[in-house]
Amino acid sequence: MTSCLKALTIFVAFLILFVMTLCLSGCEYTTFKGDSWKKKYDISNPDLEGAGDSQNAANRSGWYSTMIEDFDGSSLNNEWYPVENVLRNEEYWCDKMVTLVDSQVQVSAVKSDNHVCENCSDKSIYFTSGIITCRYENGKRIPTFAQAFGYFEAKVKFPASDGMWSAFWLQTTSQGQIGNGGKDGAEIDIYESSFWNKKDYVGHCIHYDGYGAKHKAGQATHSVDKNLYDGYHTFELKWTPEEYVFYVDGIAVWATDFGGICEVPAYIMLTNEIRQKAQYGPYGQKLGKFTGGTFYIDYVKVYQNVNYLPYIKSAEDFK
Repeated sequence: MTSCLKALTIFVAFLILFVMTLCLSGCEYTTFKGDSWKKKYDISNPDLEGAGDSQNAANRSGWYSTMIEDFDGSSLNNEWYPVENVLRNEEYWCDKMVTLVDSQVQVSAVKSDNHVCENCSDKSIYFTSGIITCRYENGKRIPTFAQAFGYFEAKVKFPASDGMWSAFWLQTTSQGQIGNGGKDGAEIDIYESSFWNKKDYVGHCIHYDGYGAKHKAGQATHSVDKNLYDGYHTFELKWTPEEYVFYVDGIAVWATDFGGICEVPAYIMLTNEIRQKAQYGPYGQKLGKFTGGTFYIDYVKVYQNVNYLPYIKSAEDFK
């Protein structure tokens, strides 16, 4: 009896310590399940037919295009750049991993013990990258394209191998601004492909109030009843003053207003990431042992709606 009581005491102490650690870490995740979002939000597809290329050419529903990027040049245009050369987590983001081939951006992921590059100062053996609508000045990201609200769409092909995942996401320079929920800045993960062992699954997430003690996140994962690692697929976000609506191949798969809808402009990122120490990615998904692969980006399209313009704010408006 004494040994059992001692074991129970140790277990309870460990449990209390574990809970305290979670509380002190401050990071709070909310996981959404069920289909209640289908009735709560306007999940209809936007009527983009006839959308012009300027506000004056907006179609009858108020939509107009702000970016139609087919990557058909010999190099990235002055709105798109490779992500900065930096140690991300376990991998080094290196701009040498980004190439344009046949009107597509190809983001390679490799393991190398003899990577030679004037831009890589770290000794990591894993290398990948992505593209971003920012340039870099004095160690800071300066958005070259950013937009609050609208419709964002990318056609991509997932890297079809173990140990990594790709993502299409929006980020604000004020994501770390504390208070006001996500209204004054948020990270919006339009999709993350960390489901190599569940190839019909996809995940989405909203992050705000930084990534430290005040961090909040709302996420959802679900099956789309198709192999997302087979061929190309489109991933879309309709961001209105009332809701975020996420689509896969034009079909609404989740909607939310978690944290309050972000009202400040966000820049665009399409990236690839590697994890080998823990071999786990977002949403607690086992990634497996990295074998290398390529993330293909066919196009990115962005639209705005004249009816959303009065709701746009800057991060300074909330200070």
